[in-house]
Amino acid sequence: GFDLAREAWRSFRVDRMEPKIPTGPRFTPREPPEGGAAAFVARGLGAVQQQATARVRVHLPLDEVAPMIHHYWGALESGGEDSCEVTVYSTSLTSIARWMHAFGADFTVIEPDELRVELGAVAEYHDQVADRYRRAMSARP
Repeated sequence: GFDLAREAWRSFRVDRMEPKIPTGPRFTPREPPEGGAAAFVARGLGAVQQQATARVRVHLPLDEVAPMIHHYWGALESGGEDSCEVTVYSTSLTSIARWMHAFGADFTVIEPDELRVELGAVAEYHDQVADRYRRAMSARP
């Protein structure tokens, strides 16, 4: 709805709304936000998923990576014949670090440097899991 106090379109949570009886004055029709109400709400929800951003170079051709990128969580740019650059959005850098395996390829962090720390933590976790699997493979009942 259009918030008169803020003079802007806003999303309102239905569970926080209270009916007003009588309904009050009529509204002044306004142009809907760009793309319509559904696009406005989707952009707002997308902002929650875009609290962290990272840029990485994925060492695969653009045409191989493109089908893996959804515009809500990433943007793709050409980076050369055998690589492309991806801007990834998520709720945290930890989440981005955990999802980088999905490309199934080598990648290079462009920014931020803090992603490298998260990658180190994820690599350590995977080393521990791999060790667990190796022990289970060799253990005899």
